[in-house]
Amino acid sequence: MHLPASAVLCDVAIVGAGPAGCTTARLLSLWGFNVIVIDSEKKKTYKFHEVLPPSSLPLLDALELQSLFKSDPRVATPCSGVTSNWYQNETYYDDYFASPGGSAWVVERIFFDQQLKNIATYNGVTFLNDSFIQDIVFVDGVWELNTNNKSIQAPFVIDASGRASVLSRNLGAKKLIGASMVAGGVSIPRSSDIEMRSGRLSIKTSSSGWGYSLMNGLGELNLVAVSTSKRLTKKDYFNETLLSLFPEYEDTLLSRLKHDQSSLKRVDASSSILDSVVGDAWLAIGDAATAFDPITSQGLVNALSSAMMGAHACREFLAGNPLGLLAYNKAIQATWQRSEKGRAYLYGMQTEQLP
Repeated sequence: MHLPASAVLCDVAIVGAGPAGCTTARLLSLWGFNVIVIDSEKKKTYKFHEVLPPSSLPLLDALELQSLFKSDPRVATPCSGVTSNWYQNETYYDDYFASPGGSAWVVERIFFDQQLKNIATYNGVTFLNDSFIQDIVFVDGVWELNTNNKSIQAPFVIDASGRASVLSRNLGAKKLIGASMVAGGVSIPRSSDIEMRSGRLSIKTSSSGWGYSLMNGLGELNLVAVSTSKRLTKKDYFNETLLSLFPEYEDTLLSRLKHDQSSLKRVDASSSILDSVVGDAWLAIGDAATAFDPITSQGLVNALSSAMMGAHACREFLAGNPLGLLAYNKAIQATWQRSEKGRAYLYGMQTEQLP
């Protein structure tokens, strides 16, 4: 591949504009690097609400994001704790206000992701919107990327493309699956017909599977069921599972699913990791590097923490120290292994067989 003379030059090219990509881009730009982010998503798709637990608050402080959470209820609202019947069907309460970090946050991903992009732009990051990579090669220590809009040259590239791991897999990395899972759920708008309790994550189990309910500050309620991908072959499985988990919302669910089948969203919820999250002058961050089962509550935490670690590893590499990449790879691999052990322990606690 030969790039035209008009190719755009930068220090770091990042593929993907989610929380991980925007956070890494902002940090590198603040450190003086010229960063271009390739954003292929034309329209932000719906994402389930996520919870950042109290243990993540020091990370938010380190990334200077606490003010963002506190200033805009569309981005996040406080989460007071968790109610769960995970163990032997006994109700368990975890009050976050009693923890050292205090309240957690319910994050509305579309608003949060857009705000991170706005902040990165304000701090000097360039975004190529509606763009995707067509070709990429490494020549004489420089990456040459050809997108549908512009051509780019950069000495370092970062994969932040999410679970698809578009860049990493193109460069030869292989994805290892820990457990093949799918999450399916519906979002119920604010209504006076049903009672909704905001500010608390509720985890439920039944003989059909497990799931959770969570309401954001706008009054939208997420009801989500999680299953192995094989169970998807059963007709209306998610509908049945949602009804078994949340009988208190049966009438609302049946009405919602009857009149709008598209309201049932399905997303990949598998735990996975690349065989190596680094390579010659590249690394992967966020879900592109490693993804987690929702029961571990690590998705958004991993995106932000790996973004920060990846930014440091990239800076070290560009300063002439490639050992930072090896340390980053080791840290990500260790995090995933700990998570897999925790996931196995949680599922092992079940007296009923979960899917």
